[in-house]
Amino acid sequence: MSFNIASNTDCASVCSRSGTLTQRSTWFLPFIRTLSCMMCPISISFICILKQKTRYFLRGHFVRQKKVLVVHRKSGRPSIPSQARRDLWINAAGRCEYPGCNKLLGFDDVEQIEINYSNMAHIVGAVPGGPRGNSTLSPKLATRISNLMLLCPKHNHLIDSDENKYTVEFLLKCKRLRESAIRNLFDKIGAQRTTVIKFRTLIHGSPVAIPDAEILLAVLPHTASVQDVVDADYTEFQDGSPDFISSVNAQIAPRIQTEISMRNHSGTLYPISVFAIGRVPCLMTLGKELCATGAPTIYQFHRDTKSWCWLDEEPDREILPGEGISLVGPPTSDSRSIPVVAVSITDRVNQDEITATLGPNVSIYNIVASSPDFNFMKYRSQLAKFADVWNKAMREIHSTWHQISYVAVFPAVPVSVAVQMGMFHVQASPVLRVYDKQGNNWIQTIDI
Repeated sequence: MSFNIASNTDCASVCSRSGTLTQRSTWFLPFIRTLSCMMCPISISFICILKQKTRYFLRGHFVRQKKVLVVHRKSGRPSIPSQARRDLWINAAGRCEYPGCNKLLGFDDVEQIEINYSNMAHIVGAVPGGPRGNSTLSPKLATRISNLMLLCPKHNHLIDSDENKYTVEFLLKCKRLRESAIRNLFDKIGAQRTTVIKFRTLIHGSPVAIPDAEILLAVLPHTASVQDVVDADYTEFQDGSPDFISSVNAQIAPRIQTEISMRNHSGTLYPISVFAIGRVPCLMTLGKELCATGAPTIYQFHRDTKSWCWLDEEPDREILPGEGISLVGPPTSDSRSIPVVAVSITDRVNQDEITATLGPNVSIYNIVASSPDFNFMKYRSQLAKFADVWNKAMREIHSTWHQISYVAVFPAVPVSVAVQMGMFHVQASPVLRVYDKQGNNWIQTIDI
């Protein structure tokens, strides 16, 4: 095998031709020349390979140096104060301010985790040489909130891609319109107030608290503030006494009527929110007294979550099969029989217990939850569904019993349903004779 041996002169010649690459590095050129002299027996082809590798090394070296300079240049911007960052996040409601985006910038939908990937974008460039930069305004406005927009990474890159399209005037208008819309939205929410009626009786001989903090959590975000609270506390009446329910009911009507009338005259009666815990007949009486106040919002205490908050749902959400409430009428309706409505929401009302109480001459309309349980009522839509089924049962009873003295009601229901049943009672309706289960027996309590 033959070799083309390069002399020292040849090696120096090759190295001089590579000087255009190595002249930027003061230490690299002497190194290459020394190396070439020491390895003169090696062929020119090896030197060419070394020359090529040197070119790649130097190119990568200077690219890395350039990146370091870019990072340093960006870090040289004035730091945005934490107060300005916080205020901008609040003004933008934590969402991208670019028109039509509205992306939430504190949460990742894919990973379902909280993460802040917002960008604080400058309208007038942070530095004179940056996008929309100005030698006079950039230093003055670099840290001012009036010159900052909250953007997602995509739109932060977009506005810097074309200064002629995304001008200072355009971005200022976007910021102004967006933050004005958010202020108007929260002003509207802030104007929504409620008057709370907190109703309590003893349950199995013990009082049950309804903390004000739980009320505030339940009414938000539908209502911004609780204007005042009517505390209808009847826990001084001893549960278990023969006249317990009648004694409480005698107090409910005058108290509620006085409280509502007083606020009506002073102009301080706001839409009513009802938080109630008590015996079912008393809750139905409360509902009857509230039926003339419009459409109060009724809240339900959920035993499983220990909360008064209804579960969130879409406005047009369809009720699932396990959440439904249905009406089952009697096989035949006899106008000479006693019309009965048995409501099985928290537990099933046994038909044999009804006939043992009223006798066999009854026509029973069963309103039944798909799976009766104390935790059945979770959504507002379920309460609305109950209202539809209850009204349907009343219409069917009216169509059969044209002249009727009363309708017997056997309720196994949660507090929200009990109040709702009382609200449906109007002057033209037949009397509701309410039975209450005490031990193993159903006892007639009140007529509504």
